[in-house]
Amino acid sequence: MRVSDQQMVSSALLQMQSQLLALSNAQTQVSTGRKVSTPSDDPAAAAGILELQVAQQSNAQELKNAQDGQAWVQGADNQLQQAAGILQEVRNLTVQAASSTDSTTDTAIATQIRSLRDQLVSIANAQQGGRGLFAGFASGAAVTQVAGTWTYTGDAGQIQRRVGPQEKVTVNVTGDQVFGFGGPPGSDTFSMLDTLANQVAAGSTSAVSASIASVDTALVNVNQGLAAIGNAGARISKALELNSASAMNIQTQLS
Repeated sequence: MRVSDQQMVSSALLQMQSQLLALSNAQTQVSTGRKVSTPSDDPAAAAGILELQVAQQSNAQELKNAQDGQAWVQGADNQLQQAAGILQEVRNLTVQAASSTDSTTDTAIATQIRSLRDQLVSIANAQQGGRGLFAGFASGAAVTQVAGTWTYTGDAGQIQRRVGPQEKVTVNVTGDQVFGFGGPPGSDTFSMLDTLANQVAAGSTSAVSASIASVDTALVNVNQGLAAIGNAGARISKALELNSASAMNIQTQLS
């Protein structure tokens, strides 16, 4: 079969165009550092890249979640550490008052206990990002006085953060747990401190001695809250380590 000059020219042009396209693709790869710039460059690889990009976005969101959860945990831990310190101070004052025979000393100790109770109320109503640390999902104060009675005005909501593909962490504890609102009316930490201050002011040493056990119970409740928060903090720290390793792995595959 005779090949015309036109066919030869067309074939040469096609070869040149193919070579120019290959050169252009090579230059693009060198300048961008990317082997695949458009899906048509390598459809199979492009699909894999899309999957990695989705994984990268999920990883970035999990990092933000973990960092936010870490802030919640650190805030709660700081407040509960202060609460434990306050209750330990109350206990020391209670032991002192249990053996006191001086009314002036009793009055001073009762005043100190009421002041420490007020500090504890401030801790119970502490906030994180405009939300109550110990109020669950509820807005406003976690602990208030309703008709003269100390009341937990939060709820039992568990604030959770997804910090990994299969990992959710509860980053809060609620005020009803750590301040003893789960028992009969008047058995909460704040009512107990009111009663204790009145006993001390009245010089009732036997009643004050009996109240030491109630202070210990209040301290146990706070320490249990600290343990729960500590466990959440440890899980988040581990999740952050895994997140960092996963981010590096995804970036390596993309590169």
